[in-house]
Amino acid sequence: MTNVEWIPVSDKLPETGDSILVTYSDGEVGIVWSARPKVWGKYEKANNLIYAVAWTPLPKPYKGNGEA
Repeated sequence: MTNVEWIPVSDKLPETGDSILVTYSDGEVGIVWSARPKVWGKYEKANNLIYAVAWTPLPKPYKGNGEA
């Protein structure tokens, strides 16, 4: 598996509409489809505010036949 280069949200936010992987402050990783940065960045879980700390673009889809 290749290394993923995470981008801290303090450095840069994704473009609106990008599909991304997100690392949250509680250590969970999730996929966000069609990101809207002001919406995907925070949520509440068991009365604790969980927020995005870093993100990375999704990899390109597998095409089969040995193509990357």
